[in-house]
Amino acid sequence: MTAKSTNTEKDWSAFDAHTISGEEYNVIPELTDEFFEQADLYEGEKLIRAGQSTAESPKVLVDTIQPGSGGSLQSHGQRMANPHG
Repeated sequence: MTAKSTNTEKDWSAFDAHTISGEEYNVIPELTDEFFEQADLYEGEKLIRAGQSTAESPKVLVDTIQPGSGGSLQSHGQRMANPHG
C-alpha cells in the first residue's frame, strides 16, 4: 500500500490552542499576483499549467566534453566514450 498514514501520534492540543499574535502575522509573506503566476496549476493530480521560473540564470545545456580530448557522444543515448582514456 502506498497511501500515507494520517496518524502522526503527536499531541496537537497545544498547537491547536495557540493564538497567532500580530507580530507573527508580520513574518507571513503577502501572496501577490506574481506569487500565483509562478505556481503550478493543478486540477486534481493533473498538471494544467506549469508555473513561470523566476531564476535569474535559467538552466543552460552544457557540453562537458573538451575539444581535443578524444571523447565523443554516440547517437541515440548510448554510452559516452571516456574522454580520459
